This record gives sequence, structure tokens and C-alpha cells, in this order.
Amino acid sequence: MQKNSNLAYDLARFEQSSKKPAATQKKADIKVVKTVRRASPVKVAAIIAVVLAITGMMIYSQVVLTELGAQTTELNAELEKLQSENVRKTTELEGKMSLKNIEEYAVDELGLVKQEQSQVEYVNLSGGNKVEIKQKQDDSLWGKIKQSIQNLLEYLK
Repeated sequence: MQKNSNLAYDLARFEQSSKKPAATQKKADIKVVKTVRRASPVKVAAIIAVVLAITGMMIYSQVVLTELGAQTTELNAELEKLQSENVRKTTELEGKMSLKNIEEYAVDELGLVKQEQSQVEYVNLSGGNKVEIKQKQDDSLWGKIKQSIQNLLEYLK
């Protein structure tokens, strides 16, 4: 146990001083031991296989992209060719379907002639539409019964 006393302590003893002679300082011998960890051959082979697989996949994807780019270029060239062919055929069709060409064909090939004014015949339809149906009515008793049954059947339809 420590007793309390009024004695003064010399704290200089605990201070580190650079003035001490080198002989009194002890050098600690430190040995650095490096341990070399060797990876197992299986791990090295697995890592190399993974790196080669990734590299192979990257090369294959680039080859596929190059092939698809070439196909796209070919198809775009074919599309442009077909579009120009379509424009040419459309222009040719419009030229054949002009009224002048149709008239020449009708006169030269079919032997048709233009209609003259005397051949025009007009029909007057201003009278309205009207339909009249005349039926022969049978005034006998059997005729009236037959007509009543027909009227009933038409009503039920």
C-alpha cells in the first residue's frame, strides 16, 4: 500500500532525454520474418482458366458484333436498292395510267371512239321512287282464310 507523504519526486528520471550516451541505449534486435505463401496449383489453374474464359468471351462478342454490323450494312444497301426500284416502278406505273395513254390504248388497241353528243341520253329521276305490286285477290272463303294465315305468319317473322 502506498502511503501519502510530502516528499518531492524527481520527475526528471522519467523524461526521455537525447543526451544519454549511446552505450546505455539498448538496441532491440528485430528480425523480420517474411513468410511466403504459395498459392496452390489448383487455385492458380482456376484463376488462369477464368481469365482465359473471360478473354475468349470478349473476343467472341466482338466477332459477333462485327458480323452483325456487316449484315446491317448489307441489308441497308439492299433496302436502298429496293426503295429506288419501287420509286422507278411507281413512276412507270403512273406514266402508263395517265389519261393520254389510256385514251391511246382504247382507240388504237380496242377500236373505241369518243362518244358524240347525239349519243347521250338523259334519264329524269325527279318523280320519286314508287313501287306498285298488284296481287290477284281470291274473294272466296278459302282464299280469305289463306290470306289471313299468310298475314299472321308474316307478322310473326
